[in-house]
Amino acid sequence: MQRPKAIILSTLLGAAPLLLHGQITESYTFTTNRLVPDGNAAGLSDARNLNSAISTIASVTVRLKVTGEFNGDLYGYVRHASGFTVLLNRPGKTAANPFGYADSGFDVSFQTGPEDVDVHIYQSVTTPAPGLPLTGTWQPDGRDVDPTNVTGTSVQSTSLTNFNGLNADGQWTLYLADLNSGGSNLLTEWSLNIAGAAYPTLTWSNPTDIVYGAALGGPQLNATATYNSTNVPGTFSYNPPLGTVLNAGQGQTLAVTFTPSDTNSFMPITAQVTLNVDPAPLTITANDTNKVYGAALPTFTASYSGFVDGDVAASLTSPVTLSTTATASSPLGSYPIVPSGAADANYTIREVNGTLTIYTINQPPVLAAITNVMIPPGTELRVLVEASDPHGYQLTFSLDPGAPAGAVITNLVRRLPFPSTNTLVIWDITRAEASTTNLFTVRVTNDGQPPMSTTQSFVVMVQDYLELSVGSTNVQTGQSAGVPVYLSSSDGVTNLEFVLQWPDGYLTNGALTVIAPAIASGSMQDQITNLLITLQTAPGQTLQGTQQVAQLSFSALSNSPSAFVQLPLQSVTATKPDASPYTNYLMHAGTVAVVRDRPLLLPSVSSNQEWVLTVFGRLGAAYQVQGSTNPAKPGTWQPVLNYTQTNGAMSFDLESGYPKSFYRVLQP
Repeated sequence: MQRPKAIILSTLLGAAPLLLHGQITESYTFTTNRLVPDGNAAGLSDARNLNSAISTIASVTVRLKVTGEFNGDLYGYVRHASGFTVLLNRPGKTAANPFGYADSGFDVSFQTGPEDVDVHIYQSVTTPAPGLPLTGTWQPDGRDVDPTNVTGTSVQSTSLTNFNGLNADGQWTLYLADLNSGGSNLLTEWSLNIAGAAYPTLTWSNPTDIVYGAALGGPQLNATATYNSTNVPGTFSYNPPLGTVLNAGQGQTLAVTFTPSDTNSFMPITAQVTLNVDPAPLTITANDTNKVYGAALPTFTASYSGFVDGDVAASLTSPVTLSTTATASSPLGSYPIVPSGAADANYTIREVNGTLTIYTINQPPVLAAITNVMIPPGTELRVLVEASDPHGYQLTFSLDPGAPAGAVITNLVRRLPFPSTNTLVIWDITRAEASTTNLFTVRVTNDGQPPMSTTQSFVVMVQDYLELSVGSTNVQTGQSAGVPVYLSSSDGVTNLEFVLQWPDGYLTNGALTVIAPAIASGSMQDQITNLLITLQTAPGQTLQGTQQVAQLSFSALSNSPSAFVQLPLQSVTATKPDASPYTNYLMHAGTVAVVRDRPLLLPSVSSNQEWVLTVFGRLGAAYQVQGSTNPAKPGTWQPVLNYTQTNGAMSFDLESGYPKSFYRVLQP
């Protein structure tokens, strides 16, 4: 038995052209070129997964091409889902011929038809020429019995009709076995031709949300049925139907059933989408009305805007309720008529207040106009307010809500020679209010029935501020140190210039280092007794809040005496981001403790109200702190502590209740 030199594995898949009249047909061809194991019941299986649109099989034709040497050795079947058909079961095997036909191979089609002859007995019709395969169309063998015992008289219990009614999609398996040794068989290819009815593709996307009141129409009910990208004729039945007005609600189901015109080729199919129906906007506005002071409340009414689909006020699940805080005896003024409680799932309801106006013949007091004020922070505001009443009623003053915290009004009542009232608005302004505009509304009220009032508003504009501070440090003569420069402002700074008084008898080699990232450039001009410092931010950058903007470094002169050296500021100018200058400046001088041969002593009080002594001395020097209650009296200085200076500045907490009032530090 000669084996082929190579086995070529390939699969050719194809679909028959679409038939819109008659059944759908799909054809699949599988080229295998696989040897069937000789004399081995294990045989070979070739499984293929079909992506088929045919949902109900009407007929199946199987084509089998085997290059072989002894047909009577072969047994084979096709299986799919619950369908099973024996194609070959030892063709020609009978009680008289236990080996079957000795012909060479098959190139046949199997189908079920009364005109087709059973392939098991094909030589009753034709005998292939020697070396040539059997051809033609035949009924499958169908005998689902043991190939050892099969004969031409065995019952045909399987047929290709076993696949009818199944869905063609999924796995199809061809099994082929060579049950006797001595001849080779090669499965060259096999194919399936399947006819039946297919499900068309039903395309229907979730529609765009609609608003209650809009009837279902084409934009919502627009399903399409296609097969192989071709429209399938038929009818669409929607539920709910065209023209339905749905209540508001999310995720409402729309269903469609498509019934094809060609029921031989296509199956009916259903689909669902969801539709969001948003509530429609409805505005309920309380109608304005009025009444005389002391009269009963009138009957309130409302207007409606936005009803759809024939709805009216009575259609609402919960009707609107109209109410007011006013009573028959409420003071004069305008009171809201409040609509509330209206509810309906089909509407998003907006309720708009109306106004109830209560009026009287009583006249309000007369309040003089108040002039707007501009004032710097850190000062006290005092504004005189004058008022009178045409009926001579007693007046009281108050500030309406919205006035700054801490602002008060003091009433000064005068009855002679005629009733009048003066009052003062008082407000202590802190730096926190810098660069703010504050609205004051003064209200004066008489004690008539009902009381009447008048208001006057004025604006207090608190000016800006810029605070510049120089830090403090200590340095030994001949050494270098530095102090920070801090900036705080109300509105931010883009350019800053100031003069620092320079103690040239103590410090030298002054140098400026820019710290704030927003600063693009900084310069310092040494004017001997002054340092002129200029800082400018980068374009679009601003110095905001409180931050260190620069560091001033220097050296202490070797021959300068020990002293606390002040670094005062003067001539400060700054520009805001809008290029306007600041008007109010606060300056804080820095201090440098310069230590030469004599230590310096600085007292302070800690947060727990204890005395703290800070000594500025030379590193490594031994010092003694002494205390006295009467330094003018000889012999009263007493040692408080002895120590060695390990840092430029060292602080010591004095014991609570220590009786000394004066302190000094010296080297023993």
